[in-house]
Amino acid sequence: SDLIMPRQRGSNFSTFEKMLLTELMEEFGVTIEDMRTDSSTLEKKERNWVQLAERFNGSTGIKETRDRAQLKACWKNLKAKAKKDAAVNFKLAEDHHQ
Repeated sequence: SDLIMPRQRGSNFSTFEKMLLTELMEEFGVTIEDMRTDSSTLEKKERNWVQLAERFNGSTGIKETRDRAQLKACWKNLKAKAKKDAAVNFKLAEDHHQ
């Protein structure tokens, strides 16, 4: 029987890819970040991820195609990191004022 291979991890996202994803999010983010969970919103979100992935993979300088799951995971990480950085910067600013 064929063993099912675990999904290969893609290589890490480069700074360029993260910048491109952030740029595309400026266009698609309003829908993607919508907190509503009704079926029409979810459908719209999924369509936006499909379009975003197509645009991402069709961009000049992209050598390795990324699927929606990879792009979603990268975006989640970027958001978490931005939140953490903002908290750190806030703390630094606070310490500075004391």
